[in-house]
Amino acid sequence: MQRVQPVPYHLQTWIYFADLVSAPRPSCPSLRRVTATDDEKENAMEYGLPLSHALNTVCLSEYLLYYFLTCGAERDNITILVGFVLVFTKVMLIAIARMYLGMHSLLDVMAGISFGVVILAFWIKVHGYVDDFVINGQNVTSFMAILSLLLCFAYPTPEVPTPSFDYHAAFTGVAFGIVSGVQQTYHHFHHENIPQIFSPQLPITFLIGRVLIGIPTILIVKFCSKAIAKWLF
Repeated sequence: MQRVQPVPYHLQTWIYFADLVSAPRPSCPSLRRVTATDDEKENAMEYGLPLSHALNTVCLSEYLLYYFLTCGAERDNITILVGFVLVFTKVMLIAIARMYLGMHSLLDVMAGISFGVVILAFWIKVHGYVDDFVINGQNVTSFMAILSLLLCFAYPTPEVPTPSFDYHAAFTGVAFGIVSGVQQTYHHFHHENIPQIFSPQLPITFLIGRVLIGIPTILIVKFCSKAIAKWLF
């Protein structure tokens, strides 16, 4: 059975842990913190440990590499080595950049990478069971709705308010939407009679039309749902 790979909840771990520990970023102005945009200034209000960029990069990049190496034909040693080098280089560049910008210390970087490796190893062990539950489980949508609400109420209260809870709520909402959508539509679009992309049944013009209609629709739903959620809550 083809794996569905719903948005993993492990990506929210850094949000919980950062506000739970409330470890500050490196002291400023003893170093110069570089923030060029309003979003970066807002992100600088978050706590520093662990380094979320490194944690997320390790989890996502290494998992994509794992998925690439374990699906389909066997890969030779050169391909495996190149994949690990690219992922390692990406993680190191991000870590160095965050320290250069004054956003994180070396301890934050080490904690982020360590957490990422541990969470990735755990996810690789359980993702098959998660996929099977999402595809074939009973009351998946109800379960995810309850879990999403519980995760919001269980969020720790940091010493100083940060924008992390907004990110947590967004992650939870996206994960709930994807899991619910996959559960309800997976079997409709994963069988031998489904036309393949770039085939006569699904030509490139049809694919472009889908993209041109789909992306604006997603953006409209995103902004409308965000406005409605803020009004309600």
